[in-house]
Amino acid sequence: RHGDFAVVSVAATGLSAPDGSWRWIRIGLGAVADRARYARRASEGLVGTRLASVDVSTAAARCLEEAEPASDVRASAEYRRHLLPILVERALNELARRRR
Repeated sequence: RHGDFAVVSVAATGLSAPDGSWRWIRIGLGAVADRARYARRASEGLVGTRLASVDVSTAAARCLEEAEPASDVRASAEYRRHLLPILVERALNELARRRR
């Protein structure tokens, strides 16, 4: 609806290699800092992986380390910290699913 804003947003894209690994992955985060953020450390840690569950969990934790959420009328910083790894895992699992 008009005027609605995301409590937390996550986007993931990447380029897979013929062997099933990932040449590069980019994770974008929204509403967890003063502006949209590229999760560089988390993204770079996924290069060469096959997005196994341990890789996805590690990336989600790294995204949380890179975030600086604030509280506002839509959600508390604590709630945003809770949501972020869940949404990162969903986005990366969907990326892997689409690769298959």
